[in-house]
Amino acid sequence: MQRGPLFLAAAFFEVLRFLALMFFVESVGLGDGSAVATAVLRYCAVPQLIFIALFFFLWFDEVRYALYRPLALLVKGVSLLALVPLFLLMGGLHGVAGLLPLSGLAFLAALAVGAIDALGLLVLALYRRRKSVEAGLGAPGQGPAPQSAADIETVEGIP
Repeated sequence: MQRGPLFLAAAFFEVLRFLALMFFVESVGLGDGSAVATAVLRYCAVPQLIFIALFFFLWFDEVRYALYRPLALLVKGVSLLALVPLFLLMGGLHGVAGLLPLSGLAFLAALAVGAIDALGLLVLALYRRRKSVEAGLGAPGQGPAPQSAADIETVEGIP
């Protein structure tokens, strides 16, 4: 099976996104080391790691996991839209100070999270592998072609 590097690269960028998100949270002051703040941070951050697994499995076997692509597309879009209130709180439009004062590095971290979300959304929406269709494995998004009982018996070597 040939694997394209695009989904693997997207998984790597999701690792960078997670690190940028952690940097942003730390710069806002939520990672101050108190037990409650640390527990809440872990609770909110761990589901973000699912994106890494999502892109990895799409790289590993795109045809098999193509059924999850629409859900991934939806979740990535929601993740991108969730940044809109944050950017509105940060302000910075036309020199207006926002309600959430941030350093320049925190703003760059928030921009990196948004850019990687947009990149992931584009990869999920636009990237299609033609080789899986030409190999007769079914169209992307449909999973592998159905097998009959005769096909399974032939594969197992039962006459």
